[in-house]
Amino acid sequence: MTELSLRTDSLCRCCHAKGDFRSLSIPYIHLRKPETYSHLLKECFDIFISPPTATPAQLYSICDTCVTSLQHAWQFKQQVLTCENKFLQYYRNGGKEMMMKAEYTIDVKRELSDDNSCRGESDNEFSDEDEPLTTKRSSKTQKFSCNICHKQFNYQIALDTHKKRHLLGRTYKCYICESKFTTNKGLTRHIAKNHGDGNSFPCTLCKDVFDEAILLKNHLNAHFKPTVFKCEVCGKEFKRKQGLNAHMDVHTKVKRYTCKFCKKGFGQKQNLINHERTHTGERPYVCAICGLGYPRRPDLKRHIFTIHSGIKPHACTVCEKQFSSKTYLSIHQRMHTAEKPYSCDVCKKAFAALTTLRVHMRVHTGEKPYACAVCGRQFSVYASFKRHERLHSGEKPFACKICEKTFADNGYLRLHMRTHTADRPYTCNLCDKQFKEPGALKKHILVHTGEKLTCKICNKQISRNLTKHMRVHSGERPYSCNMCDKQFAASGSLKLHMRTHTGEKPYACELCNKQFSQSGTLKRHRCTVLEKVGDDNM
Repeated sequence: MTELSLRTDSLCRCCHAKGDFRSLSIPYIHLRKPETYSHLLKECFDIFISPPTATPAQLYSICDTCVTSLQHAWQFKQQVLTCENKFLQYYRNGGKEMMMKAEYTIDVKRELSDDNSCRGESDNEFSDEDEPLTTKRSSKTQKFSCNICHKQFNYQIALDTHKKRHLLGRTYKCYICESKFTTNKGLTRHIAKNHGDGNSFPCTLCKDVFDEAILLKNHLNAHFKPTVFKCEVCGKEFKRKQGLNAHMDVHTKVKRYTCKFCKKGFGQKQNLINHERTHTGERPYVCAICGLGYPRRPDLKRHIFTIHSGIKPHACTVCEKQFSSKTYLSIHQRMHTAEKPYSCDVCKKAFAALTTLRVHMRVHTGEKPYACAVCGRQFSVYASFKRHERLHSGEKPFACKICEKTFADNGYLRLHMRTHTADRPYTCNLCDKQFKEPGALKKHILVHTGEKLTCKICNKQISRNLTKHMRVHSGERPYSCNMCDKQFAASGSLKLHMRTHTGEKPYACELCNKQFSQSGTLKRHRCTVLEKVGDDNM
Protein backbone atom coordinates (compact mmCIF):
# COMPACT_ATOMS: atom_id res chain seq x y z
CA MET A 1 0.00 0.00 0.00
CA THR A 2 1.39 3.39 -0.92
CA GLU A 3 1.96 5.91 1.83
CA LEU A 4 -0.51 8.78 1.47
CA SER A 5 0.12 12.41 2.32
CA LEU A 6 -2.81 14.81 2.55
CA ARG A 7 -2.23 17.74 0.20
CA THR A 8 -4.41 20.16 -1.67
CA ASP A 9 -3.97 18.06 -4.88
CA SER A 10 -6.65 15.52 -5.83
CA LEU A 11 -5.96 11.88 -5.03
CA CYS A 12 -7.07 9.17 -7.48
CA ARG A 13 -8.80 6.52 -5.37
CA CYS A 14 -8.08 3.88 -8.05
CA CYS A 15 -4.29 4.24 -8.49
CA HIS A 16 -3.26 6.83 -5.83
CA ALA A 17 -1.90 9.27 -8.39
CA LYS A 18 -1.90 12.95 -7.35
CA GLY A 19 -3.00 15.87 -9.49
CA ASP A 20 -6.02 17.92 -10.53
CA PHE A 21 -8.54 15.10 -11.17
CA ARG A 22 -12.29 14.63 -11.59
CA SER A 23 -14.71 13.87 -8.76
CA LEU A 24 -16.11 10.34 -8.44
CA SER A 25 -19.56 11.62 -7.47
CA ILE A 26 -20.25 14.34 -10.06
CA PRO A 27 -21.83 13.34 -13.42
CA TYR A 28 -19.76 14.12 -16.55
CA ILE A 29 -20.85 14.04 -20.18
CA HIS A 30 -19.31 11.25 -22.28
CA LEU A 31 -20.58 10.46 -25.80
CA ARG A 32 -23.51 12.83 -25.15
CA LYS A 33 -24.58 10.87 -22.07
CA PRO A 34 -23.98 11.66 -18.37
CA GLU A 35 -21.87 9.17 -16.45
CA THR A 36 -20.86 9.07 -12.79
CA TYR A 37 -17.64 7.15 -12.17
CA SER A 38 -18.64 5.82 -8.74
CA HIS A 39 -21.70 4.24 -10.41
CA LEU A 40 -19.57 2.73 -13.20
CA LEU A 41 -17.21 1.15 -10.65
CA LYS A 42 -20.21 -0.35 -8.87
CA GLU A 43 -21.75 -1.64 -12.12
CA CYS A 44 -18.55 -3.02 -13.68
CA PHE A 45 -16.76 -4.54 -10.67
CA ASP A 46 -19.27 -4.34 -7.78
CA ILE A 47 -16.80 -2.03 -6.00
CA PHE A 48 -18.19 0.78 -3.84
CA ILE A 49 -15.67 3.49 -2.97
CA SER A 50 -17.12 5.32 0.00
CA PRO A 51 -16.90 9.14 0.07
CA PRO A 52 -14.62 10.66 2.73
CA THR A 53 -16.36 11.93 5.84
CA ALA A 54 -13.69 13.89 7.67
CA THR A 55 -11.20 14.49 4.86
CA PRO A 56 -11.12 16.96 1.94
CA ALA A 57 -13.28 16.33 -1.11
CA GLN A 58 -10.11 16.11 -3.25
CA LEU A 59 -9.66 12.60 -1.83
CA TYR A 60 -12.75 11.38 -3.74
CA SER A 61 -11.35 11.67 -7.27
CA ILE A 62 -10.25 9.60 -10.26
CA CYS A 63 -7.47 10.36 -12.76
CA ASP A 64 -7.90 10.49 -16.56
CA THR A 65 -5.98 7.24 -17.11
CA CYS A 66 -8.28 5.32 -14.77
CA VAL A 67 -11.33 7.01 -16.35
CA THR A 68 -10.29 5.67 -19.77
CA SER A 69 -9.77 2.16 -18.37
CA LEU A 70 -13.13 2.30 -16.59
CA GLN A 71 -14.96 3.42 -19.74
CA HIS A 72 -13.36 0.61 -21.74
CA ALA A 73 -14.37 -1.89 -19.05
CA TRP A 74 -17.93 -0.60 -19.12
CA GLN A 75 -18.10 -0.88 -22.91
CA PHE A 76 -16.66 -4.39 -22.78
CA LYS A 77 -19.23 -5.43 -20.18
CA GLN A 78 -22.09 -4.10 -22.33
CA GLN A 79 -20.67 -5.96 -25.33
CA VAL A 80 -20.52 -9.26 -23.41
CA LEU A 81 -24.04 -8.84 -21.99
CA THR A 82 -25.48 -8.02 -25.44
CA CYS A 83 -23.77 -10.99 -27.10
CA GLU A 84 -24.75 -13.37 -24.31
CA ASN A 85 -28.40 -12.27 -24.43
CA LYS A 86 -28.46 -12.84 -28.19
CA PHE A 87 -26.78 -16.22 -27.80
CA LEU A 88 -29.29 -17.38 -25.18
CA GLN A 89 -32.20 -16.18 -27.29
CA TYR A 90 -30.99 -17.98 -30.42
CA TYR A 91 -30.02 -21.05 -28.40
CA ARG A 92 -33.45 -21.35 -26.73
CA ASN A 93 -35.39 -20.76 -29.94
CA GLY A 94 -33.32 -22.75 -32.41
CA GLY A 95 -31.49 -25.47 -30.50
CA LYS A 96 -27.78 -26.25 -30.22
CA GLU A 97 -27.41 -27.21 -33.85
CA MET A 98 -28.35 -23.67 -34.90
CA MET A 99 -25.26 -22.23 -33.26
CA MET A 100 -22.87 -25.02 -34.31
CA LYS A 101 -23.50 -25.16 -38.07
CA ALA A 102 -21.42 -22.58 -39.89
CA GLU A 103 -23.64 -22.70 -42.97
CA TYR A 104 -26.69 -21.47 -41.00
CA THR A 105 -27.18 -17.69 -41.31
CA ILE A 106 -29.27 -15.84 -38.71
CA ASP A 107 -31.50 -13.39 -40.46
CA VAL A 108 -34.47 -12.26 -38.36
CA LYS A 109 -34.72 -9.01 -40.31
CA ARG A 110 -35.26 -11.02 -43.51
CA GLU A 111 -38.23 -12.81 -41.92
CA LEU A 112 -39.78 -9.56 -40.74
CA SER A 113 -39.80 -8.18 -44.29
CA ASP A 114 -40.93 -11.46 -45.92
CA ASP A 115 -44.22 -11.61 -44.02
CA ASN A 116 -45.67 -8.59 -45.85
CA SER A 117 -47.33 -10.97 -48.34
CA CYS A 118 -49.93 -12.04 -45.75
CA ARG A 119 -53.44 -10.57 -45.61
CA GLY A 120 -53.65 -10.75 -49.42
CA GLU A 121 -51.16 -8.04 -50.32
CA SER A 122 -50.31 -8.08 -54.00
CA ASP A 123 -46.90 -9.32 -55.13
CA ASN A 124 -46.24 -6.14 -57.10
CA GLU A 125 -45.93 -4.25 -53.83
CA PHE A 126 -42.32 -5.43 -53.68
CA SER A 127 -39.50 -5.02 -56.16
CA ASP A 128 -37.05 -7.61 -57.39
CA GLU A 129 -34.64 -6.34 -54.78
CA ASP A 130 -36.56 -8.31 -52.16
CA GLU A 131 -34.43 -11.40 -52.77
CA PRO A 132 -32.84 -12.82 -49.59
CA LEU A 133 -29.61 -11.17 -48.55
CA THR A 134 -28.10 -14.60 -47.80
CA THR A 135 -27.82 -17.32 -50.42
CA LYS A 136 -27.80 -20.16 -47.87
CA ARG A 137 -31.12 -20.71 -46.10
CA SER A 138 -31.63 -23.30 -43.41
CA SER A 139 -33.78 -26.30 -44.20
CA LYS A 140 -34.57 -26.60 -40.51
CA THR A 141 -38.29 -26.91 -39.75
CA GLN A 142 -39.76 -23.53 -38.76
CA LYS A 143 -41.18 -23.82 -35.23
CA PHE A 144 -43.40 -20.77 -34.67
CA SER A 145 -46.66 -20.61 -36.62
CA CYS A 146 -49.18 -17.74 -36.95
CA ASN A 147 -52.63 -18.88 -35.83
CA ILE A 148 -54.30 -16.45 -38.28
CA CYS A 149 -52.57 -17.07 -41.63
CA HIS A 150 -50.43 -20.10 -40.59
CA LYS A 151 -47.20 -18.47 -41.82
CA GLN A 152 -44.21 -19.97 -39.97
CA PHE A 153 -41.13 -18.38 -38.43
CA ASN A 154 -37.90 -19.56 -36.85
CA TYR A 155 -38.01 -16.98 -34.05
CA GLN A 156 -40.67 -15.91 -31.57
CA ILE A 157 -39.75 -12.25 -31.98
CA ALA A 158 -40.44 -12.48 -35.73
CA LEU A 159 -43.81 -14.09 -35.06
CA ASP A 160 -44.75 -11.43 -32.50
CA THR A 161 -43.97 -8.63 -34.96
CA HIS A 162 -45.89 -10.45 -37.69
CA LYS A 163 -48.99 -10.79 -35.47
CA LYS A 164 -49.00 -7.06 -34.84
CA ARG A 165 -49.54 -6.51 -38.54
CA HIS A 166 -52.72 -8.59 -38.41
CA LEU A 167 -54.00 -6.32 -35.65
CA LEU A 168 -52.89 -3.10 -37.34
CA GLY A 169 -53.99 -3.83 -40.91
CA ARG A 170 -52.87 -1.62 -43.80
CA THR A 171 -52.34 1.80 -42.26
CA TYR A 172 -49.96 3.37 -44.84
CA LYS A 173 -52.01 5.09 -47.55
CA CYS A 174 -50.93 6.31 -50.99
CA TYR A 175 -52.54 9.73 -51.51
CA ILE A 176 -52.27 9.38 -55.33
CA CYS A 177 -54.20 6.13 -55.95
CA GLU A 178 -55.69 5.39 -52.48
CA SER A 179 -53.82 2.06 -52.20
CA LYS A 180 -52.99 0.91 -48.68
CA PHE A 181 -49.95 -0.90 -47.35
CA THR A 182 -48.84 -2.64 -44.20
CA THR A 183 -45.37 -1.07 -44.06
CA ASN A 184 -43.92 2.33 -44.75
CA LYS A 185 -41.27 0.64 -46.91
CA GLY A 186 -43.99 -1.01 -49.01
CA LEU A 187 -45.62 2.38 -49.67
CA THR A 188 -42.29 3.87 -50.80
CA ARG A 189 -41.70 0.98 -53.19
CA HIS A 190 -45.23 1.35 -54.56
CA ILE A 191 -44.66 5.04 -55.35
CA ALA A 192 -41.29 4.27 -56.93
CA LYS A 193 -42.81 1.61 -59.21
CA ASN A 194 -46.17 3.15 -60.12
CA HIS A 195 -46.01 6.95 -59.78
CA GLY A 196 -42.66 7.90 -61.26
CA ASP A 197 -41.81 9.47 -64.60
CA GLY A 198 -38.44 8.01 -65.40
CA ASN A 199 -36.08 9.29 -62.70
CA SER A 200 -38.44 12.03 -61.54
CA PHE A 201 -41.47 11.90 -59.26
CA PRO A 202 -43.96 14.75 -59.84
CA CYS A 203 -46.60 15.73 -57.28
CA THR A 204 -50.15 15.43 -58.66
CA LEU A 205 -51.43 18.18 -56.34
CA CYS A 206 -48.86 20.89 -57.13
CA LYS A 207 -46.01 21.60 -59.54
CA ASP A 208 -43.20 20.22 -57.36
CA VAL A 209 -41.01 17.44 -58.79
CA PHE A 210 -38.67 15.22 -56.75
CA ASP A 211 -35.68 12.99 -57.53
CA GLU A 212 -36.62 10.19 -55.14
CA ALA A 213 -39.84 8.35 -54.30
CA ILE A 214 -39.39 8.83 -50.55
CA LEU A 215 -39.22 12.62 -51.01
CA LEU A 216 -42.52 12.57 -52.93
CA LYS A 217 -44.10 10.42 -50.23
CA ASN A 218 -43.07 12.85 -47.47
CA HIS A 219 -44.20 15.81 -49.60
CA LEU A 220 -47.67 14.28 -50.12
CA ASN A 221 -48.07 14.01 -46.35
CA ALA A 222 -47.68 17.80 -46.14
CA HIS A 223 -50.81 18.25 -48.30
CA PHE A 224 -52.95 16.30 -45.83
CA LYS A 225 -53.52 16.38 -42.12
CA PRO A 226 -51.25 14.11 -40.07
CA THR A 227 -52.53 10.56 -39.99
CA VAL A 228 -53.78 9.28 -36.64
CA PHE A 229 -52.90 5.65 -36.02
CA LYS A 230 -55.58 3.97 -33.93
CA CYS A 231 -55.24 0.71 -32.04
CA GLU A 232 -58.03 -1.61 -33.17
CA VAL A 233 -57.93 -3.46 -29.85
CA CYS A 234 -58.39 -0.64 -27.32
CA GLY A 235 -58.99 2.43 -29.53
CA LYS A 236 -55.97 4.40 -28.30
CA GLU A 237 -54.64 6.83 -30.93
CA PHE A 238 -51.05 7.71 -31.87
CA LYS A 239 -49.52 10.37 -34.09
CA ARG A 240 -46.77 8.06 -35.38
CA LYS A 241 -46.79 4.46 -36.60
CA GLN A 242 -43.80 3.66 -34.40
CA GLY A 243 -45.79 4.65 -31.32
CA LEU A 244 -48.61 2.32 -32.29
CA ASN A 245 -46.18 -0.52 -32.97
CA ALA A 246 -44.64 -0.11 -29.54
CA HIS A 247 -48.11 0.09 -27.95
CA MET A 248 -49.15 -3.24 -29.48
CA ASP A 249 -46.72 -5.00 -27.11
CA VAL A 250 -49.27 -4.25 -24.38
CA HIS A 251 -51.78 -6.53 -26.11
CA THR A 252 -49.36 -9.20 -27.33
CA LYS A 253 -47.75 -9.35 -23.84
CA VAL A 254 -44.27 -9.25 -25.37
CA LYS A 255 -41.56 -8.18 -22.89
CA ARG A 256 -38.33 -8.34 -24.84
CA TYR A 257 -36.30 -6.00 -22.61
CA THR A 258 -35.07 -7.27 -19.23
CA CYS A 259 -33.63 -5.27 -16.33
CA LYS A 260 -30.05 -6.41 -15.62
CA PHE A 261 -30.52 -5.66 -11.91
CA CYS A 262 -33.85 -7.31 -10.97
CA LYS A 263 -34.73 -9.20 -14.21
CA LYS A 264 -38.09 -7.42 -14.55
CA GLY A 265 -39.38 -7.43 -18.13
CA PHE A 266 -40.56 -4.48 -20.24
CA GLY A 267 -42.19 -4.16 -23.63
CA GLN A 268 -40.48 -0.89 -24.56
CA LYS A 269 -36.79 -0.06 -24.33
CA GLN A 270 -37.38 3.44 -22.94
CA ASN A 271 -39.43 1.98 -20.07
CA LEU A 272 -36.47 -0.29 -19.28
CA ILE A 273 -34.07 2.68 -19.29
CA ASN A 274 -36.37 4.64 -16.96
CA HIS A 275 -36.71 1.64 -14.65
CA GLU A 276 -32.96 0.97 -14.41
CA ARG A 277 -32.45 4.53 -13.19
CA THR A 278 -34.31 3.53 -10.03
CA HIS A 279 -31.38 1.17 -9.36
CA THR A 280 -28.53 3.49 -10.39
CA GLY A 281 -30.02 6.71 -8.96
CA GLU A 282 -29.26 8.50 -12.24
CA ARG A 283 -31.19 11.77 -12.74
CA PRO A 284 -30.01 13.17 -16.09
CA TYR A 285 -32.77 15.77 -16.50
CA VAL A 286 -31.93 18.74 -14.23
CA CYS A 287 -34.09 21.80 -13.63
CA ALA A 288 -32.15 24.94 -14.63
CA ILE A 289 -34.07 26.99 -12.05
CA CYS A 290 -33.71 25.04 -8.80
CA GLY A 291 -31.24 22.27 -9.68
CA LEU A 292 -33.53 19.31 -8.91
CA GLY A 293 -32.85 16.26 -11.08
CA TYR A 294 -35.32 13.74 -12.54
CA PRO A 295 -34.92 10.33 -14.22
CA ARG A 296 -37.39 11.13 -17.05
CA ARG A 297 -37.93 14.16 -19.25
CA PRO A 298 -41.74 14.21 -18.62
CA ASP A 299 -41.02 14.36 -14.87
CA LEU A 300 -38.86 17.46 -15.41
CA LYS A 301 -41.52 19.13 -17.59
CA ARG A 302 -44.18 18.42 -14.97
CA HIS A 303 -41.89 19.82 -12.25
CA ILE A 304 -41.31 23.07 -14.18
CA PHE A 305 -45.03 23.49 -14.81
CA THR A 306 -46.20 22.66 -11.30
CA ILE A 307 -43.45 24.44 -9.34
CA HIS A 308 -42.09 27.31 -11.45
CA SER A 309 -44.90 28.33 -13.83
CA GLY A 310 -47.05 29.83 -11.08
CA ILE A 311 -50.22 28.35 -12.66
CA LYS A 312 -52.46 26.78 -10.01
CA PRO A 313 -55.84 25.84 -11.53
CA HIS A 314 -56.92 23.37 -8.81
CA ALA A 315 -58.43 24.79 -5.59
CA CYS A 316 -59.24 23.05 -2.31
CA THR A 317 -62.98 23.16 -1.53
CA VAL A 318 -62.28 23.43 2.22
CA CYS A 319 -59.62 26.14 2.56
CA GLU A 320 -59.51 27.42 -1.07
CA LYS A 321 -55.75 26.87 -1.26
CA GLN A 322 -54.65 26.46 -4.88
CA PHE A 323 -52.44 23.81 -6.44
CA SER A 324 -50.81 23.27 -9.80
CA SER A 325 -51.88 19.61 -10.17
CA LYS A 326 -54.73 17.33 -9.12
CA THR A 327 -52.22 15.03 -7.41
CA TYR A 328 -50.99 17.78 -5.09
CA LEU A 329 -54.59 18.80 -4.41
CA SER A 330 -55.65 15.26 -3.47
CA ILE A 331 -52.66 14.91 -1.10
CA HIS A 332 -53.50 18.28 0.47
CA GLN A 333 -57.15 17.33 0.98
CA ARG A 334 -56.05 14.38 3.09
CA MET A 335 -54.84 16.96 5.63
CA HIS A 336 -58.47 17.93 6.17
CA THR A 337 -59.80 14.35 6.19
CA ALA A 338 -56.83 12.90 8.14
CA GLU A 339 -56.73 10.12 5.53
CA LYS A 340 -53.41 8.25 5.34
CA PRO A 341 -53.81 5.39 2.86
CA TYR A 342 -50.13 4.37 2.66
CA SER A 343 -48.61 2.49 5.62
CA CYS A 344 -45.15 1.15 6.34
CA ASP A 345 -44.97 -2.67 6.50
CA VAL A 346 -42.22 -2.49 9.12
CA CYS A 347 -43.44 0.02 11.73
CA LYS A 348 -47.05 0.48 10.50
CA LYS A 349 -46.63 4.26 10.34
CA ALA A 350 -49.14 5.78 7.90
CA PHE A 351 -48.61 8.50 5.29
CA ALA A 352 -50.80 10.65 3.08
CA ALA A 353 -48.54 10.35 0.00
CA LEU A 354 -46.83 7.35 -1.58
CA THR A 355 -43.62 9.32 -2.21
CA THR A 356 -43.39 10.12 1.51
CA LEU A 357 -43.67 6.42 2.33
CA ARG A 358 -40.89 5.56 -0.12
CA VAL A 359 -38.55 8.08 1.50
CA HIS A 360 -39.57 6.83 4.96
CA MET A 361 -38.56 3.25 4.07
CA ARG A 362 -34.94 4.44 3.93
CA VAL A 363 -35.14 4.84 7.73
CA HIS A 364 -35.40 1.04 7.96
CA THR A 365 -33.05 0.13 5.11
CA GLY A 366 -30.41 2.72 6.06
CA GLU A 367 -30.14 3.73 2.41
CA LYS A 368 -28.56 7.15 1.84
CA PRO A 369 -28.05 7.47 -1.91
CA TYR A 370 -26.98 11.14 -1.98
CA ALA A 371 -23.42 12.02 -0.90
CA CYS A 372 -21.92 15.50 -0.56
CA ALA A 373 -18.81 15.84 -2.72
CA VAL A 374 -17.29 18.40 -0.30
CA CYS A 375 -17.62 16.83 3.15
CA GLY A 376 -18.87 13.33 2.30
CA ARG A 377 -22.05 13.56 4.36
CA GLN A 378 -24.79 11.29 3.01
CA PHE A 379 -28.52 11.91 2.78
CA SER A 380 -31.62 9.79 2.25
CA VAL A 381 -33.69 12.70 0.89
CA TYR A 382 -32.65 14.52 -2.29
CA ALA A 383 -34.05 17.89 -1.16
CA SER A 384 -32.01 17.72 2.06
CA PHE A 385 -28.93 16.86 0.02
CA LYS A 386 -29.37 19.91 -2.26
CA ARG A 387 -30.05 22.18 0.74
CA HIS A 388 -26.86 20.92 2.41
CA GLU A 389 -24.78 21.58 -0.74
CA ARG A 390 -25.86 25.22 -0.61
CA LEU A 391 -24.32 25.49 2.87
CA HIS A 392 -20.92 24.96 1.23
CA SER A 393 -21.52 27.08 -1.85
CA GLY A 394 -23.38 29.88 -0.06
CA GLU A 395 -25.95 29.84 -2.87
CA LYS A 396 -29.38 31.26 -2.03
CA PRO A 397 -31.49 31.02 -5.20
CA PHE A 398 -34.88 31.73 -3.60
CA ALA A 399 -35.64 35.43 -3.11
CA CYS A 400 -38.57 37.16 -1.39
CA LYS A 401 -40.43 39.38 -3.88
CA ILE A 402 -41.32 41.86 -1.14
CA CYS A 403 -38.10 42.48 0.79
CA GLU A 404 -35.67 40.68 -1.60
CA LYS A 405 -34.23 38.56 1.23
CA THR A 406 -32.70 35.35 -0.18
CA PHE A 407 -32.87 31.77 1.07
CA ALA A 408 -31.12 28.48 0.35
CA ASP A 409 -34.36 26.49 0.36
CA ASN A 410 -37.82 27.11 -1.05
CA GLY A 411 -39.38 25.92 2.22
CA TYR A 412 -37.56 28.63 4.15
CA LEU A 413 -38.88 31.18 1.67
CA ARG A 414 -42.48 29.99 2.18
CA LEU A 415 -42.10 30.34 5.95
CA HIS A 416 -40.56 33.78 5.52
CA MET A 417 -43.45 34.96 3.33
CA ARG A 418 -45.80 34.42 6.25
CA THR A 419 -44.00 37.21 8.12
CA HIS A 420 -45.40 39.58 5.45
CA THR A 421 -48.87 38.04 5.19
CA ALA A 422 -49.27 37.07 8.88
CA ASP A 423 -50.61 33.75 7.55
CA ARG A 424 -50.80 31.01 10.21
CA PRO A 425 -52.51 28.07 8.48
CA TYR A 426 -51.93 25.43 11.18
CA THR A 427 -54.40 25.60 14.09
CA CYS A 428 -54.42 23.64 17.34
CA ASN A 429 -57.80 21.95 17.76
CA LEU A 430 -57.49 22.14 21.54
CA CYS A 431 -56.78 25.83 22.15
CA ASP A 432 -57.19 27.39 18.68
CA LYS A 433 -53.64 28.73 18.75
CA GLN A 434 -52.26 29.17 15.23
CA PHE A 435 -48.82 28.42 13.80
CA LYS A 436 -46.85 29.14 10.64
CA GLU A 437 -45.55 25.62 10.09
CA PRO A 438 -46.75 22.07 10.90
CA GLY A 439 -43.64 21.23 12.94
CA ALA A 440 -44.39 24.05 15.37
CA LEU A 441 -47.97 22.76 15.74
CA LYS A 442 -46.75 19.23 16.53
CA LYS A 443 -44.41 20.55 19.22
CA HIS A 444 -47.23 22.67 20.68
CA ILE A 445 -49.60 19.70 20.94
CA LEU A 446 -47.10 18.02 23.27
CA VAL A 447 -47.86 20.82 25.75
CA HIS A 448 -51.48 19.60 25.94
CA THR A 449 -50.79 15.87 25.89
CA GLY A 450 -47.80 16.00 28.21
CA GLU A 451 -46.11 13.47 25.97
CA LYS A 452 -42.32 13.37 26.05
CA LEU A 453 -39.90 11.49 23.87
CA THR A 454 -37.24 9.43 25.67
CA CYS A 455 -33.62 9.37 24.56
CA LYS A 456 -32.50 5.72 24.26
CA ILE A 457 -28.93 6.62 25.27
CA CYS A 458 -29.29 8.81 28.38
CA ASN A 459 -33.04 8.19 29.09
CA LYS A 460 -33.62 11.92 29.21
CA GLN A 461 -37.16 12.91 28.30
CA ILE A 462 -37.45 15.50 25.56
CA SER A 463 -40.67 17.39 25.01
CA ARG A 464 -39.76 18.88 21.65
CA ASN A 465 -36.84 18.14 19.33
CA LEU A 466 -35.34 14.69 19.97
CA THR A 467 -33.27 14.82 16.77
CA LYS A 468 -31.48 17.94 17.97
CA HIS A 469 -30.80 16.33 21.36
CA MET A 470 -29.26 13.20 19.77
CA ARG A 471 -26.48 15.35 18.31
CA VAL A 472 -25.19 15.74 21.89
CA HIS A 473 -24.31 12.02 21.82
CA SER A 474 -23.28 11.65 18.18
CA GLY A 475 -21.23 14.83 18.01
CA GLU A 476 -22.81 15.57 14.64
CA ARG A 477 -22.53 19.17 13.49
CA PRO A 478 -24.35 19.35 10.15
CA TYR A 479 -24.43 23.15 9.85
CA SER A 480 -21.20 24.69 8.55
CA CYS A 481 -20.23 28.34 8.20
CA ASN A 482 -19.21 29.03 4.60
CA MET A 483 -16.86 31.80 5.71
CA CYS A 484 -14.75 30.16 8.44
CA ASP A 485 -15.75 26.45 8.20
CA LYS A 486 -16.88 26.39 11.83
CA GLN A 487 -19.58 23.76 12.40
CA PHE A 488 -22.70 23.76 14.59
CA ALA A 489 -25.24 21.21 15.78
CA ALA A 490 -28.25 23.53 15.34
CA SER A 491 -29.25 25.85 12.52
CA GLY A 492 -30.06 28.59 15.05
CA SER A 493 -26.51 28.48 16.38
CA LEU A 494 -25.17 28.91 12.85
CA LYS A 495 -27.52 31.85 12.28
CA LEU A 496 -26.25 33.58 15.42
CA HIS A 497 -22.64 32.87 14.46
CA MET A 498 -23.07 34.39 10.99
CA ARG A 499 -23.78 37.74 12.64
CA THR A 500 -20.17 37.82 13.82
CA HIS A 501 -19.19 37.98 10.11
CA THR A 502 -21.98 40.23 8.84
CA GLY A 503 -22.06 42.58 11.83
CA GLU A 504 -25.87 42.34 11.92
CA LYS A 505 -27.43 43.51 15.21
CA PRO A 506 -31.22 43.19 14.92
CA TYR A 507 -32.04 43.75 18.63
CA ALA A 508 -32.12 47.38 19.85
CA CYS A 509 -32.62 48.69 23.39
CA GLU A 510 -35.58 51.07 23.53
CA LEU A 511 -33.99 52.92 26.47
CA CYS A 512 -30.58 53.80 25.00
CA ASN A 513 -30.85 52.58 21.35
CA LYS A 514 -27.82 50.34 21.79
CA GLN A 515 -27.94 47.34 19.40
CA PHE A 516 -27.16 43.68 19.99
CA SER A 517 -26.78 40.54 17.87
CA GLN A 518 -28.65 38.25 20.31
CA SER A 519 -31.90 38.68 22.21
CA GLY A 520 -30.37 37.24 25.40
CA THR A 521 -27.66 39.89 25.40
CA LEU A 522 -30.35 42.56 25.01
CA LYS A 523 -32.27 41.20 28.01
CA ARG A 524 -29.19 41.27 30.23
CA HIS A 525 -28.43 44.80 29.04
CA ARG A 526 -31.96 45.94 29.97
CA CYS A 527 -31.56 44.58 33.48
CA THR A 528 -28.28 46.48 33.87
CA VAL A 529 -29.82 49.73 32.60
CA LEU A 530 -32.90 49.40 34.83
CA GLU A 531 -30.75 48.70 37.90
CA LYS A 532 -28.64 51.76 37.10
CA VAL A 533 -31.75 53.94 36.67
CA GLY A 534 -33.12 52.61 39.99
CA ASP A 535 -29.88 53.45 41.78
CA ASP A 536 -29.88 56.96 40.34
CA ASN A 537 -33.43 57.58 41.57
CA MET A 538 -32.64 56.56 45.13
